[in-house]
Parts: sequence; C-alpha cells; structure tokens
Amino acid sequence: MNERAPKNRPAILHRYIYKTILSPFLLLLSVLLMALLLERMLRLVQIVTLHGAPSSKVLELIIYLMPHYLGLAVPAAFFLSVFLGFRGLLDRSELVIFRNMGLKIGDLVLPVLILSVALTVIMITVNGFGKPHSRYAYRALTHEIKSGYGTFNLQPGVFFDIGDDITIRADSVHNDGQLLKGFFASRKEIGGSFSVFTAQRAEIVTEQPAVNAGENGANMPPPNTEKNMTFYLRDGVLIRDAKGGSPSELNFEQYPWRVSLDQVREPYGARGQDEREMTLPELVSGTFESQGEKPVTENARRAEFHARLVQSLSMMILGFLAIPLSLLGHGRSGRAYGLTIGAVIVILYEKTVGFGQAF
Repeated sequence: MNERAPKNRPAILHRYIYKTILSPFLLLLSVLLMALLLERMLRLVQIVTLHGAPSSKVLELIIYLMPHYLGLAVPAAFFLSVFLGFRGLLDRSELVIFRNMGLKIGDLVLPVLILSVALTVIMITVNGFGKPHSRYAYRALTHEIKSGYGTFNLQPGVFFDIGDDITIRADSVHNDGQLLKGFFASRKEIGGSFSVFTAQRAEIVTEQPAVNAGENGANMPPPNTEKNMTFYLRDGVLIRDAKGGSPSELNFEQYPWRVSLDQVREPYGARGQDEREMTLPELVSGTFESQGEKPVTENARRAEFHARLVQSLSMMILGFLAIPLSLLGHGRSGRAYGLTIGAVIVILYEKTVGFGQAF
C-alpha cells in the first residue's frame, strides 16, 4: 500500500484540481452567458413584437447568438476559474501541503494544460465553424422578421418599393408603421395593366396562413401556407389603367387591398455577405466568393482568419497567466491585487487584437 500510494497521488491530485476549476468554470460561464444575453434579449423582444412576429422567434434568435457569446464568455470564465481555484489552494495552505508531499509544479499545472488544450479545440470549432453559420442564420432570420411580418421601414414622404411591381408612399407614418396617412400606391398588374390607389389613411394588418384541418385530418387539401399583408384603405380612389383600354375609376369608403408577403420579403441572400460569415477553411482558401454587394478583400479575409486563430489559441495563455497572478500577496487584498492585474492584461490583450484586426 505504501509503495503504490505515491503513484496514485498525481491522479488523485489531478481529479481534485479538475473539480476545483470546473465547478466555478461552469457557474461563471452560466452567469456570464445570462448577463450577455439579457441585454440583447430585451432588444430581440422589442424587434419581434414591433414587427408582429411569433414570440418563438426570440428563442430562435438567442440560439443563433450562442456561439458568438460563447466566444466571449468561455475565455473570461476559464481565466477566472483557474484564478479562483489556485487562489483557494493558496488560502487553504494546500499548496504547502502538496510541496511537502514531494509533488512537483508540473503535477499542478498539467490539469490546467489539458483543460486549455480541450477548450482551445472547442473555441476553434466555435469560432471557425459555428459562429459563421450562426451569424448568417441570425442575420437571415432578423431580415425575415423585419421585412416579412407586416411592417417595413417606410419613411414619410419617401417612395418605398415592394418587390418589382409595387411602390407605396405616405405623408405620415404612425403606430410603428401600422398606420399610414396620405397614402399612395401604384401596382403593375399581370398583362401590363396598371393600378393606382390613393386614400386618406391605410391600416396594415398581417394575416397568418390558414391551416386546413378536418376530422382526423384525412382526405383534406394541403394547408394554405401563404402569408398576406392587407392594407385597409379608407376614403380613397382606385384607378385602373388597362393596357389597350380606357382607365376606370372607383371611389370607395373602405377597400381591403391584399399583398402577398412573398412580394414584401426580399431574401437575405446566400451565406458569405462578408468575411464574418465565412468558415476558417474558406478564409484560408480564398475560393469562397462573397455574396454581398461589396467583394471581400484579401486583407479582410486574412485579418479575420488571424483574429479568430488568436482568440482560440489564447486559451493556452489565459490558464498559465491566471496561475501566477493568483499567487500574488496574501489574503483578500492579494486576491484583489492579482485579479485587477489580470483583468487589465486581458482587456488590453483584447483591445490589441481588435486594433490589429482593424489595422
């Protein structure tokens, strides 16, 4: 028993250090993610309710934001967990006991090294592959919500195109785009005819698609999945100019004008609007063509690649930076002293990486 005990000491010590680090790491990671998501969640709820989208879209947007916030929270949580873990060993005088047992510094550092390597692999996966796809999905869904759920960014006195066939204008816009006064619209009809609407006011209502369901759902036609936007026009005139014929005029007190949301919604486009939507292999190869209005330059690709690589590999540095800082001084004053220095170094490091990427 006495001969085998020294061989088991490093393994037991490693498990103890893993527990000492991982417990605060998971807690800190959860707290940081909640803090980062809380402020954004309020804005997401505002966007979803403003445009009349289903509330479930908020949860979907939050899921797409997770890789981005993981890239911010994991390094901070790891640094703090290693710092607090080793500071606790120092405050409880356990480091002195380990030294008296004949354990080497490498036995204490090895678990941190293993965790650093594991988190580096995770961060490369998140930054290199998860974040570009989730960023694209977030942008596409946000674009869909803003352009396809019944409201749009209509400015008073400005002509706004809905697709290629409809143009609208309003003298004033109220209720977050749901009420238009001094309304004007022109529409190109199939066959070359032309329609013009004028109304004192127009109220916009989004109609959700109807679902056809019968008893037991058997032998029923497929559901209607088309979404429509209806302009309820008040006190206006409709003029139709048929191609090859004389125009007709209709005065109305109320007139429901329905427009398919497929015309209102313009697709966001394919992934690759900018370099942040490209994966690491795509940034390296340079063969992935930009889908945005402006082409992605070679310098932008290289800067994005190096920034992601540095952010991922920095996990190797943060752990070894936290260990010596946690051993500075004694008591609570020493803990605050080392933590302050570490926070300043990490902030300066992040700002330097951001400056280098922009430069």
